[in-house]
Amino acid sequence: MRIIDLHCDTLTLCLDGGKSLAENDAQVDLRRLRSLGEAAQCFAVFLERGRGREYYLSARDFFRRELEGSALASPALCAEDIPRAWAEGRTAALLTIEDLDFLAGSLDLLDELYSDGVRMASLTWNHPNCLGRPNSADADVMSRGLTPFGAECAARMQALGMAVDAAHLSDGGFWELCELCERPFAVSHGGARAICDVPRNLSDAQLRALAGRGGVVGLYFVPRFLRGGGGGGLEAAVAHARHIVNVAGIAALALGSDFDGIGEPCVPDGCSAWPEFMRALEGCFSPTELDAITWKNALRFLRDAIG
Repeated sequence: MRIIDLHCDTLTLCLDGGKSLAENDAQVDLRRLRSLGEAAQCFAVFLERGRGREYYLSARDFFRRELEGSALASPALCAEDIPRAWAEGRTAALLTIEDLDFLAGSLDLLDELYSDGVRMASLTWNHPNCLGRPNSADADVMSRGLTPFGAECAARMQALGMAVDAAHLSDGGFWELCELCERPFAVSHGGARAICDVPRNLSDAQLRALAGRGGVVGLYFVPRFLRGGGGGGLEAAVAHARHIVNVAGIAALALGSDFDGIGEPCVPDGCSAWPEFMRALEGCFSPTELDAITWKNALRFLRDAIG
């Protein structure tokens, strides 16, 4: 089995809770990922409001310590590091960031992040920040785009080879990225608004636009965003997958679990359940399509976005 997961919050959970990335009681650890076969995992540093540079540095150093000398995983700085890690019998681990507000107007700091090994970052989380506005039930907020600094930041990320992540971004911001991004960008963890009508999910028009620019949406496993009212099981996740493929094509769909990021069980609930999800998809997709969804689309995107 091969899996590339574009988003989890396990790094932050382990740092805050004194747990190890190698083996823990969270939804993701390196030992379980390795047992699945060949995997690549994006580990996000979650920088909610109030968490600034010092927290980021602690998370960066924790990530490095956990991977140093590991027989289970190795850091990936470019797309080709992923198959290289697999050939060595390791999981590929990519360092990412969720919410770049702590940049506070400094493009130089963005350059430092790239030097540190950060290879993807979302511009916003659930609050307005110095880069733009988040997705929102408030139509006025939802329609607003990027700040001038946010536009500069996205352009600089693409020039560096750091993937732009539009997860949590407002509709207005998404459409601005479509205009300014020369490389593909992603929604690392999201779903289809036509299946579950919440602002966090993408409209059909957004799905088509993302696909048309070579981007991907990583399907997440957040029950309340898969089906309204807090429900949503495997059948709901499969419904999102089918809709995204029907609307935007097979090349648009990837995986972005959001494991360890929502404070409630996911569906599937943790990386050990990836085979369960694969079996659920087998009734809808061919083996070639399953390979595209589970790893090939994400690897293609990363080659185009980060090199």
